[in-house]
Amino acid sequence: MLTRTCLEEHVNTMPRRERAASPPLALLVLLFTALPAVRARAGNPVRPRTPVVHLDEACLVTLDRAVTPTAALAYTIPYEDTCDLPHAAPTHQFFALCRALAPGESLPQWLSELDLHAALATGVLLPPVVPADIVAFNPAWSGCITRIAAPRAIDCEAAREPILWALHDMSPGTYAVAAYTFHPPVNLWTPRRGLFRIVDSAAGELPPAAAFANRETFVYEGEALDLEVCVGAEPGATADLAYALHTAPDTWFPIAADLPIAGDRLHVPWDPRPELAATELRLRVDIRDLSGRTATAVAPELVHILAVPGESAEPSIPDPAPDICRIPGPELPAVDCEDRSGTGGQVSEDMSIRTSCNLAGACPPPLLALFLLVRRRR
Repeated sequence: MLTRTCLEEHVNTMPRRERAASPPLALLVLLFTALPAVRARAGNPVRPRTPVVHLDEACLVTLDRAVTPTAALAYTIPYEDTCDLPHAAPTHQFFALCRALAPGESLPQWLSELDLHAALATGVLLPPVVPADIVAFNPAWSGCITRIAAPRAIDCEAAREPILWALHDMSPGTYAVAAYTFHPPVNLWTPRRGLFRIVDSAAGELPPAAAFANRETFVYEGEALDLEVCVGAEPGATADLAYALHTAPDTWFPIAADLPIAGDRLHVPWDPRPELAATELRLRVDIRDLSGRTATAVAPELVHILAVPGESAEPSIPDPAPDICRIPGPELPAVDCEDRSGTGGQVSEDMSIRTSCNLAGACPPPLLALFLLVRRRR
């Protein structure tokens, strides 16, 4: 069976006319989601999706590709997952995003049609699928997500080595980073906190950048907020801060304007107006320098104004997960790979619904055979 990476390479190297002759996405979704489904065997456990635990996160990191052409992204994992699955073992992969996620925003479930095919091939009945569930067809993310490195195994041996991010092909600007857990039928994104500002001093490309250091905040009506902004800009740059109601994210109101930037941190005290009690707010910062270059950043988390008098209680932030892969001692526990389905085959996924054909079996579903026939004839 071809792995996801091999399939991607195969499609990318196909002649253009062959790719154009492939069945449209809507037909593929129709064919696969129409497969007959039955309940999974009782006792077949739901297997967890393994997130990436990002290390050394910072509010804003400036990377000069003329000085440091490669950046190292350290991470660890909460447990190992090398289980032998019909689609091969799950993998982790890292991507650069051309912007940070807005509060409550999520990334598309699948990177490409091939990822959707891998999910459908497990035989699990998926929720309704629309083109926006695939990166390539999502208008907000198509062309915004760039691969940093190839997929790697989810084990300590791989996690001990940082991800090497080659910057020579990255245009100067501001980027976020997110990790993708490929584990059909349901994949998982784990965004890295903070942003990266990529510049090129040799070419004089020094775009400004900013990011909020504030995490999700809960304050009571009448309490002041300390807005902390991490900035990267040339001398003489200024900043504007604004807020918007979470329910009306396109209407912004000023907090402060023309704030001079000195250093890499900007602290702005703010007293939300009384009428903002019992609301959720978004924050935005706009940076401009003397050369006319600008940058905008929206805080990835909300400010909650509580309409109850008293002292504010900051939400507890859990301590970072121990980096067991790097500290000498016991290895991380592994996901239980035991087959509990009673079939004696490979470990399988329990999403409560699966097709009548066992994943380890060789009986091709009729509609899958029809799809293959259609593709062959085209």
